[in-house]
Amino acid sequence: MDRVIFVDIDDVLLSARALVLRGNRQFLREQGLAVNSRLAAFDPIGIEMLNRIAELADARFVLSTSWRYSVGPSATIDALKRNGLSAAKFHPNPSCELRGTYADGAAGKARDIAAWLDYHAEVEAWVTLDNDPSLSVYLEKEVQGFRGLVIEVDPLVGISARNYSEALQHLGAAGDTDLTVFKAFRLML
Repeated sequence: MDRVIFVDIDDVLLSARALVLRGNRQFLREQGLAVNSRLAAFDPIGIEMLNRIAELADARFVLSTSWRYSVGPSATIDALKRNGLSAAKFHPNPSCELRGTYADGAAGKARDIAAWLDYHAEVEAWVTLDNDPSLSVYLEKEVQGFRGLVIEVDPLVGISARNYSEALQHLGAAGDTDLTVFKAFRLML
């Protein structure tokens, strides 16, 4: 069974929490909110969660981020790898096509994902972690035989333990022993 994780960056791996990382504080001071893919430091916990999901579910990464438009697919993949996302886990066709424009927002991203899935009928399960709640509505309209899960990420914290668990469960890898760590943490609160 082929499984895919559609990767978003802004507010997911580059969340408000990640902005306190040293490299991000530097470019925010120097450039405001303009993102420099060579300097951006993504949330290392979010990166590791994605790597672990991909490993446990035997899933592959595919870019759906708006960085495909602003930075370009190749430079975006380079930035993700430089930040620790597993190079071995990228799909052979690692980016949704650029079918619209950056201004199309969630509707354009949904069309891009739907087109990628149309070309890859072998994908039986997929998830996308995104901060835009409207993405789910657009994807349900665009994707034939909707077999995916849109996991809404809090833009302040990025990928959470709950997001991690939802992705594992949907991709058929819910038996992860790391989840007991999250359960133990919740008990301590």
